[in-house]
Amino acid sequence: ASAVFGLNNAMVPLLGFNIGAKKYDRVKGFIRLGLTTATIIMVLGTLIFQLMPSLLLNMFNATDEMLVVGDLALRIISLSFVFFGINVVINSVLQSFRQPLISIILTILRSLVLLLGFAYLFSNWFGLIGIWWTFPLTEGLAIFLSLLALKWLLKTQTE
Repeated sequence: ASAVFGLNNAMVPLLGFNIGAKKYDRVKGFIRLGLTTATIIMVLGTLIFQLMPSLLLNMFNATDEMLVVGDLALRIISLSFVFFGINVVINSVLQSFRQPLISIILTILRSLVLLLGFAYLFSNWFGLIGIWWTFPLTEGLAIFLSLLALKWLLKTQTE
């Protein structure tokens, strides 16, 4: 995730400069590059968490019980990584186009409303495993909303 936040920090000034210069082909190219790069980074992270969760947990001296519980938790939660990376990039695009309110609304919706709401419901229905599934579900729903916002933004701001 840190690499995606670094990508975010690099994208904002590049996008801002090109938006100001009204070079929308370059803006769209940077957006594609950012989305592609974030996806690659987060797919690699997902693969690491899918293939080596016990190794990651043992870095923190995990007990046998923690390995059993943590192995499944890391595998489920890591399914949300790619969606998270894309959401971060789209938020940087929204900020670059001076749409911070939309970015904030999407972030609050994802981080508080959906995540906490699903965690509460799923913990009551499915227990601990339900809480882990809230991460991919929340990020999946959030990416749908973020992509709608991005589509609207590009249609209204670059034509």
